[in-house]
Amino acid sequence: MNIKQAQKYVTTELADVYSNSELISIKRELLEYATGLNSAQQILADADYLTPEQVEKLAEQINQLKAGEPLQYILGQAYFYDRIFKVNKNVLIPRPETEELIEWIKEDSLNAKKNILDIGTGSGCIAIILNKIFHGATVYAIDVSADALQVAQDNAKEHDAKIEFIQADIFSYTSPEIQFDIIVSNPPYVPESEKEEMQTQVLHFEPHIALFVPNHNPLKFYTHITNFAIQYLKAGGELYFETHYLYASEVKKYMEQAGFVKVEIKKDLSGKDRMVKGIKK
Repeated sequence: MNIKQAQKYVTTELADVYSNSELISIKRELLEYATGLNSAQQILADADYLTPEQVEKLAEQINQLKAGEPLQYILGQAYFYDRIFKVNKNVLIPRPETEELIEWIKEDSLNAKKNILDIGTGSGCIAIILNKIFHGATVYAIDVSADALQVAQDNAKEHDAKIEFIQADIFSYTSPEIQFDIIVSNPPYVPESEKEEMQTQVLHFEPHIALFVPNHNPLKFYTHITNFAIQYLKAGGELYFETHYLYASEVKKYMEQAGFVKVEIKKDLSGKDRMVKGIKK
């Protein structure tokens, strides 16, 4: 089977499972992973043959995709902010909305930053990119999961990012004598009631601990982290959240009640209220 035939094979096998636009991306990434050739190189080398081992692996990956497993977990990697990050079942797959959150932080925070904290770091993607943006800053990253932190540490090493990783439950964590310039968090925010509406790829494969919150307390993480930030942000320090679009206004209201000023909501590219920012007085 040559590369051109392999592309047709992927399309034929997955046509009933994925849309045309999804198939284009899947084909490109599967064949790039198998051959090491990018999409342009694949066109030039479409008559080149895959090895029997590559064909066997491709068939296995197609079966995993048919079962609903996300491509990123199958390949063990995801693209985020023009970089490749290691991912597995212990961390969420980085989303484009989180790239928008980082862009907002980058645009707003032009001055030098000394201390930055990422709460619920997962794969470490936010902390690592902020380390690259704010040269000289000390970036701290907290997660309750030791398995997630191992992934984050692997990613930090791969991207030559110096991150201070902390395994802790934010609900019991007390910071040492550090005052932060920025605290950012993309915490769990999906109510349990929305499980039935979620795609199989998300519900059956991504870690629930990083996704869901109780129906009776959907702001659980936001209220606690806001209170934490009141104590550990410097005056003039910035708190950024990624939020559920249905609860962004409630997060904003709570931050204002807690004493934050210039609290604002930012929409994502799809027009949904997705991010909230406030400044500590």
